[in-house]
Amino acid sequence: MTEELAKIPTLTPEQQKQLIDDAIERLDRLAESQLEMARLFIDRGKIDIARRRLQEVVELYSKSDAAKEAKKLLKGL
Repeated sequence: MTEELAKIPTLTPEQQKQLIDDAIERLDRLAESQLEMARLFIDRGKIDIARRRLQEVVELYSKSDAAKEAKKLLKGL
């Protein structure tokens, strides 16, 4: 088992930071996509579906800019 662990490459701190930054960027894009879907549902009068999408954005991506916008939209529904 320790021989297997020795074969696992280690990442430099810069590589680790890059991986984290990439993950955060992907999460932000997902949050924005969900927010855009909610806006489309609002535009089409599907308020219940939009509300659920907005709540998901707030819950899943609470620290994102999309979550802040989702909270504003929820207040207006």
